[in-house]
Amino acid sequence: MIQSKNLDNQTFEEITAHAVSRIPGLSGNWTNFNLSDPGITLVDLFAWYKEMQQYHLNFFSDEIAERLLALTGTYLLPEKAAECMLLITEDPERDYPALTKLETKEGIVFELAEKIPDEIPEITGIHIIDGRRAVDVRPLLNEGAGISPFRFEGKNETELVMQFNTQDDVVSVWFEISEHSRTPRNPLENGTEPPRIIEWYSESMADNPVIYDETNSLSKSGRIAFKLDGKHIIGTLKDPGCEEEVIIRKIEVGHYKAVQKETMSDIRKFVAPNDTEYKVVFDDALALVGEPTVFIRTEVGWKQIEATNHDSGNEWLRELIVNTSDAVQDDGENLMVCMTDPIHFHDLFFDSTGMPGQELQLELNGKMPVRDHFILICDTREPDGSVAQEEWREVNDFHSCDSRSRVFIYDRDHERIIFGDGERGAIVPAGENAIFVAEIALSECAGGNVPKNAGLYFSENLQQVDNDEASGGRNRETIEDAMMRFRYRMNHTKKCTTVEDYERAAKETPGLRVADAHAVPGFDRMEPTRNSRYPVVTVVVVPDSDVQRPQPDKRFLNAVKKNIDDRRTVGTMVRVTGPLYIPVDISLEIMADEDITDKEVRNRIQEVLRTGGRRSIGDLIALMDIESAVTEIRGVMNARHIYISSPSPECARNAYGDLVIPKDAIAYLRKLRVTGR
Repeated sequence: MIQSKNLDNQTFEEITAHAVSRIPGLSGNWTNFNLSDPGITLVDLFAWYKEMQQYHLNFFSDEIAERLLALTGTYLLPEKAAECMLLITEDPERDYPALTKLETKEGIVFELAEKIPDEIPEITGIHIIDGRRAVDVRPLLNEGAGISPFRFEGKNETELVMQFNTQDDVVSVWFEISEHSRTPRNPLENGTEPPRIIEWYSESMADNPVIYDETNSLSKSGRIAFKLDGKHIIGTLKDPGCEEEVIIRKIEVGHYKAVQKETMSDIRKFVAPNDTEYKVVFDDALALVGEPTVFIRTEVGWKQIEATNHDSGNEWLRELIVNTSDAVQDDGENLMVCMTDPIHFHDLFFDSTGMPGQELQLELNGKMPVRDHFILICDTREPDGSVAQEEWREVNDFHSCDSRSRVFIYDRDHERIIFGDGERGAIVPAGENAIFVAEIALSECAGGNVPKNAGLYFSENLQQVDNDEASGGRNRETIEDAMMRFRYRMNHTKKCTTVEDYERAAKETPGLRVADAHAVPGFDRMEPTRNSRYPVVTVVVVPDSDVQRPQPDKRFLNAVKKNIDDRRTVGTMVRVTGPLYIPVDISLEIMADEDITDKEVRNRIQEVLRTGGRRSIGDLIALMDIESAVTEIRGVMNARHIYISSPSPECARNAYGDLVIPKDAIAYLRKLRVTGR
């Protein structure tokens, strides 16, 4: 490890003594070295100055550390609000629109991410269809037993049918999936294919009724939202894939998402035609009471205009009439409505001094603005000298900004917004109400990760509601944590250069459960000799599955190969394949207690042959390993005359009696013959 050099390695006294010691060699006439001498006074002054320079040169500030980390592609992770699911089991007292506030007894505020209707949908039936037979599985689900909807009672091609009673045309269903696999599923990424293909349909709807699927085809717990055109939704398994069997423990409605944030102002954008009386409709809690600030986008930028309220005749809707006749028509968003909490409306407008480095003081009482919801609309000097309203966004620093960058930084310790100096970051022109905090949402961040059933209640009427454990909330990453993350990245590079790198890349394929992976350089099963003349790495992968001797399907192999191709070195060819399963026959003689059964011996040998732990794919079957495993059984004193063989022509026994198998093979015990006792 490279050790950093200490540049602050001299004290004031040491600097002074060193300087005075050199005076006789430089000037023989200087003989008075007392403090009263003016020359010594100057020496002391420059010694102090050198000491200060040493201190500053040796000081590694957080700002410098953050900039150096940015050069490596490591940026501080921003704040993030926690999320939780609310469980509504009974019809609420009224509709609760999105952004309705809830609180805990500690004063932690959550907001609904979606509307809760006054009548919760009801599941009136859950059945498994097996041919002409329909089995009601609600008793099994109520007992927590779990069901296999597409292989019910061991029969293939069964269907899951859900019946609903609701007035809504959309229903969101919560599926709790049993995590019975040994291997955890890797986190999903955008574009990740599901491990299986499930077709959902309604008898009266030709189109796919799925609006969104948080479960990734029932591979994890989450919600699926369906469009309803009738009362039934039917699910059938079109392609089971190669991973674990789906086991559902719960099917429920009444799960709604809440986010731990408090929205003070929020931006909504629309694509509007040219119309003198264009109607905009809102149905969330903030819009029902908020103060609207409306902008249209013209050829030169955003322009603030007036809007009038229109009586919608529905207490849960708000309508605005806007004149969009001057809005530019280029198929882009040209209408922006900022809805602001009336309590904070006047606190979010600021005058601009037009001076470089302007600062604005916010009063947020220690809460943090969530970066994804922190946008300013400011008067902005355009290249032609005119002034228009434009969006300004937060950055970490001004070092990569120029004179026209519409950005600001936020000082979290002092709750201040800081603008650039005209060279690094633009200056807001002087003017009244020239700065508008158009979107801001506050969060407790990591403090919002409240436990299950934290006593949440609606702020308006104190109605209580159950919640599951909130998660995902985090504070802004510290420099120390970012440095640790950088060191981890350096020690766990995503580039594939070694065998371990290829195996790790295969096991980390997004969205998959990879039980085992083994990389074999220079091996190619497509070659007659199995040895390639080209730079080939064969990666053997095994999916986590409930079946014996699982094989990956095409989707699984393609996903692993894509993940490795993104990391491999140029010029290296990668082949991803499933394992070759080799049957093995073993005979042995044991000296043991009479109650030792062949089944105990078989189970112990099967443990030895299982890959993924100490044993890798392609490892030879060592006679000593079999002997050691059998003698570890309680009651077995000795094991001898062990003979290992295989009917496969690709296997061979070496001089020690070990069985050598192909490099891409996994052995399984076919026959076992145990004699003696």
